[in-house]
Amino acid sequence: MIIPIERQTENFAIKWYQVPASFPAFQKEYPPAAQKERESLMTGYYARYKELQESAKNGDRDAAAAKIQHGIKSMLKKVYDFPDHYTNLVTNDDFFQVSRQFFRQAKAFDEQLSNEEIYQALRNVWIMNGIQHLMNLKVELTPSIFAYSLLYPYSDNYLDDPTLSRIDKLMFSQRFERRLKGEPIVMSDPREDKISQLVGMIESQYDRNDFPEVYESLLAIHNAQTGSVNLQCGEMVSDEKDILCLSFAKGGTSVLADGYLVAGQLTMEQQHFLFGYGVWLQLLDDVQDMNEDLEEGVRTLFTCHGDQTDITGAVNRTFHFGRELVREINCFPSDRCFDFGGLMVHAVEQMLNQAAGMNPDRITPVYAAALERFSPLSYSYIREMKKKGSSSRMSLVTRMIREEV
Repeated sequence: MIIPIERQTENFAIKWYQVPASFPAFQKEYPPAAQKERESLMTGYYARYKELQESAKNGDRDAAAAKIQHGIKSMLKKVYDFPDHYTNLVTNDDFFQVSRQFFRQAKAFDEQLSNEEIYQALRNVWIMNGIQHLMNLKVELTPSIFAYSLLYPYSDNYLDDPTLSRIDKLMFSQRFERRLKGEPIVMSDPREDKISQLVGMIESQYDRNDFPEVYESLLAIHNAQTGSVNLQCGEMVSDEKDILCLSFAKGGTSVLADGYLVAGQLTMEQQHFLFGYGVWLQLLDDVQDMNEDLEEGVRTLFTCHGDQTDITGAVNRTFHFGRELVREINCFPSDRCFDFGGLMVHAVEQMLNQAAGMNPDRITPVYAAALERFSPLSYSYIREMKKKGSSSRMSLVTRMIREEV
């Protein structure tokens, strides 16, 4: 059975307030000279990528693909200091084959999907591939991984659309809930029909009678998504604890559903870990999206007091929260679960560091300088790359995958 979501949310809310708000210890510091060296390498990778892009266009796709794959591994190792045993987990052939297959199938399913929407969905595919690693399952694109990863560029973006009224969103949510329960329902527009088709793909893999928890997990994330509409209606959220619980439920149930759609069944310990993993990723997203959330009136732990919110303690807690969580990763059968946990911490902490650093108005200069010492790339370099329209690390990886399809 699924642990009640309210209990999970409460447990992680308690954990959140128990972890320190102090500046965390980091293993590796990057003096300015080391950052300059990595920035030069990064600039070179961008230039090399453009060359390979042209090579692929001219028909030498297989050779370009091999070089791109090697380049990604080299970039992760030499710029971001990923050890070999981490990069081997995410730069193997299975990972790339699934990514390419997903891109092709997504375009075939709906040619109107933008590359940004497919990138948004692909990030969830990667999370589910990681869970396959942890569960000792074959890394592959199953019907459920494809369907669930695409459901939320459709439904999540609908619920996040600031131009739609709260009533419109709630009416859509009611129709979506009935479809998740397996009830016959006529969707109101082509977008909703696509959502119904995706649910059907999950039904083709998991019989409702044999795997009831799969559908309970889908209803749990749906209910959390509906509750998150309240984050866009500030008058309906009374205090920071309410905001925290709504946000934690949204993030936690999302990755909990990932787990069920990968494995069909989970132990209590695995449920707990995956829920916490989702909370951690939600916190990262909230830091990355601070400016957009402020503009749209979405209240999170990082925006709940407007642009005067002091995020220093919350950012520090997010570092500590993830480190505490990863200690519990041995609930999975893989003999490489601790390697995967190390990979998670390494990747998330670097993204969190840079996300906080890109919000200088929300942190003190002293705190920014302290964090920047542990970033492989200087904040000024990252800002300049963004100003030029250059891709982030993960978006660059996605473009590389896409160009060689």
